[in-house]
Amino acid sequence: MDSWAAYPTYFASGSLTVHFADARDGWIYGVTPAPVTSTTTNPNFAAQLWSTHDGGASWKKISLSSLGIDYGVVQMATHDAVTYLYGASFTTGHARILSTPSVEDRWTSATRSSLRLPAGGTQLQGSFTFSGNRGWFVGGNDRGIISLERLTPTGTWTKWQVRTLALGEGFAPVTAESSNDLIVVTSESGWIIPAPKIAPSGWDHGATWLFVSTNAGKTFRAIHEVANSSRVIFPFENGLPAVTKPGTILLEREQGTNATTFQLVASTNSGRSWHVVIGQRVLQVAIAATSVGYAIVTNNSDPRLSGLHKTTDGGLQWSNVAL
Repeated sequence: MDSWAAYPTYFASGSLTVHFADARDGWIYGVTPAPVTSTTTNPNFAAQLWSTHDGGASWKKISLSSLGIDYGVVQMATHDAVTYLYGASFTTGHARILSTPSVEDRWTSATRSSLRLPAGGTQLQGSFTFSGNRGWFVGGNDRGIISLERLTPTGTWTKWQVRTLALGEGFAPVTAESSNDLIVVTSESGWIIPAPKIAPSGWDHGATWLFVSTNAGKTFRAIHEVANSSRVIFPFENGLPAVTKPGTILLEREQGTNATTFQLVASTNSGRSWHVVIGQRVLQVAIAATSVGYAIVTNNSDPRLSGLHKTTDGGLQWSNVAL
């Protein structure tokens, strides 16, 4: 793998992500610094993907061009014995969801057709969520949600038709509470386009709302306002929002005052009220079905000070883990 030794430390921040399907099968994906050439800019980065099937004892580099996603892997997820990735290609101008049995790298297309790419804006984002034998996927960027797919009980991905989800002008991941109940936290519709008739009151004035679906994503409705001002936003880091059990939700909140502060907040009553559980920025959250979970945390005042936090009650209480 490429060495970071010759590059400033800030290049490494957020550049690589690790995903494990189980104790033996895992992947590293993202970008690493690459030598500058006559056809690249300075600094230059290269998309990468490696896999291991022996618990990390050895790693194999996978050709992204052979998978048709030369832009790189955006997101990965595992459900049952299958691992999925969402990636894109600037060469073809499309994105793809690929799947493989988790015990090997036998990647094939998981959708019947290619997915759209945003027309400009920020970097591409994607999010998978699963419950029971169902799954849902959203893709997009700050211009909005442009790809919607759902995993049927038969194990195939099809277009997900739901007009009431794409209310906001930015990307917002969907999180499953159960095979029928979904939540999405989204904000801002009206700065560029008028708010739709189905939007809640005050939606076009910077408010952020929690929307829920109780019919497996066919329709969504606004439930609770989680912020009434655009000065409070909710970043979507890896693993967030998280639902640790029905009615218990974890979100990251960013408040821009004299000094921007980040907090991990929790609700135990489906979003009606919130309290702070970690008073620092959280870069990733991973919670298992046993309610044991971990969070990568960085200091609000000094991002170089990072650490690991652990919860044993589904995210309501966290303690620092000595490394």
